[in-house]
Amino acid sequence: MIGAGDEVLQLFISSRVFDLRDLIANVGIVTSFVLLTSGGRRSWLSCVPLAGVCLALLQLPVPASSSTQVGEFSDAGDSARTPSRVLSQGVRSSLPTVVTEPSRNAAAYSGSSVVLITIDALRADHLAPWGEPPLELPTFSRLQQSSLSFEEVFANGAWTSPGMVSFLTGLHPSVHGVEERGINFPSEAVSFLDTLSAAGYATWGFAADGEENYTGLGFQFAMDRTLPPEKMISAALSAQDGPAFAWLHLRDIHAPYDASSDELEALGLPADLPSSPILDRARSHHTVPRAEFPGRHGWLKRPIRALYAAELAREDRVLGRVLSALASVENLIVVVSADHGEELLDHDGIGHASTTLHSPPHPELVRIPLFIRLPDGRGAGEQRSGAFQQIDLMPTLAGLLGIEAEQPVPGLDLDGRDLSAAVLGDAGARAEPTSERPVLVSSSPCGWQCPPARRHERIHALIEGKSWMFCDPSAAPCEEPVATHLRGFGRSAELLRPLGVEVE
Repeated sequence: MIGAGDEVLQLFISSRVFDLRDLIANVGIVTSFVLLTSGGRRSWLSCVPLAGVCLALLQLPVPASSSTQVGEFSDAGDSARTPSRVLSQGVRSSLPTVVTEPSRNAAAYSGSSVVLITIDALRADHLAPWGEPPLELPTFSRLQQSSLSFEEVFANGAWTSPGMVSFLTGLHPSVHGVEERGINFPSEAVSFLDTLSAAGYATWGFAADGEENYTGLGFQFAMDRTLPPEKMISAALSAQDGPAFAWLHLRDIHAPYDASSDELEALGLPADLPSSPILDRARSHHTVPRAEFPGRHGWLKRPIRALYAAELAREDRVLGRVLSALASVENLIVVVSADHGEELLDHDGIGHASTTLHSPPHPELVRIPLFIRLPDGRGAGEQRSGAFQQIDLMPTLAGLLGIEAEQPVPGLDLDGRDLSAAVLGDAGARAEPTSERPVLVSSSPCGWQCPPARRHERIHALIEGKSWMFCDPSAAPCEEPVATHLRGFGRSAELLRPLGVEVE
């Protein structure tokens, strides 16, 4: 009777969850108890048809209650959101289980796994369809034929950490604040990886073990870095039965560019490597500080581009092994992109912010490739019109998967746009050109290598159509409209700042 009364109360009290099946079970149990204790064969036999009636009723569909289920996100504000926590073994726990609405399950690729492969320092103009490859790249060629892309793709930072955190959160670097060494995304904020975890995804990160700037993003597991990339990603995807999100970062193209003359000749590339201090540095070190090599070095463009092409050929082979390992994985979305580009003496420097120690966000650093390969091959070989930014990836994946991207904190919307309709090629859907949605790039000028005294420095670029406006606030105040965009992102960042940031 107590159980039956409890279910009746739940029917009328909005904060309780009414379950008709539970009510039927309670009534059946109580009635059977009364009959069995009343004695007599007739009382015992009467339980048989009662049990049959209860079993039949339990098969009936039960309308879902309109009240919020346990573990479900509501729009009630802070109290409805439970921040994730760090477990004793360093693996971040998932948020409360999100009950996916039926309408979301109608998404094109609901339940698909996702693999994000980023390639360090990969320029867009060295790959088709954005440019002419410097040599035969069979893996990238097959990838282009099996994937869709966009006319223009932009990084929102000029070195790895700010761009990758924008990729993985949908927030601009000026908002998430991961723009220098030792800064991490606040773990109390809800990231899209948290939302994926709550929806039943296992989330794997290449740098999810506390290194670099990726603590706090919501990765549950770290990949085994002792394995080759193809085995690393295979192990991650086969570690669970349900869907997974896995990020793999490949660094083969990053300096030093150490190909020998014999290797260049075997690839059909210019093999003449003149002796020059800046070229020797690029062939032997991770950094090529611009200030240490003054003057113009245009005469070295040919050999430095040959060395970069050799690195690209190596990466093509590595990527080929990774994609081959993924070939047998069903229902998989594969995204291949880059954290940033690379300058190859285009402006008398070699590298990017972290390697040159002073690198404005020129087009060579900001234009990156993006390939999206869908499980059913939709859009294979096609190029969508308009522009795609790093901040657009998470909202777009949310649209493709049918999982709503939560606000990181109440009142803070993602900066990126859901371009899933453009990805799917829906009639009339397209990405916005940069003239309609400007691209703001924000970066530390010296990236990971910044000494403590310079870590506060920032440089910016505003891209509107073919116009690029640069801004170095340390030299002079930013002119409009750069300042306008920075103020807008600054107001958004204020919503995250009360959470603080984790410092290594």
